[in-house]
Amino acid sequence: MATAKGPPKPPVVPPPKERETPEVKWAGVPKELHGKVHGLLDQVKGMWSGKLGELKATTHHIQLNPDAKPVYSAPYRAGPHRRLEIEKKVKKMLYLGVIEPSNA
Repeated sequence: MATAKGPPKPPVVPPPKERETPEVKWAGVPKELHGKVHGLLDQVKGMWSGKLGELKATTHHIQLNPDAKPVYSAPYRAGPHRRLEIEKKVKKMLYLGVIEPSNA
């Protein structure tokens, strides 16, 4: 004969780690603003994942029509200096994980 047990116990979940305030590079920031910047970062540190390009404020979905097709537009022209700057920024964003490679 089986004995009746009480309701199942919920799994033990460790408390979430307190997020640290992101490190700030203070070059060019006036000293009188340091306290305000730290205060703002403390307020929003729960949304900050610590990774550039990631903000955990909300989840969203983009709904497309089932027959939607991507829009094609020709690339903009850029001179050699501007092209080098664009390449540097794209490489940095790839390295930081803000964007990912695409074959599109």
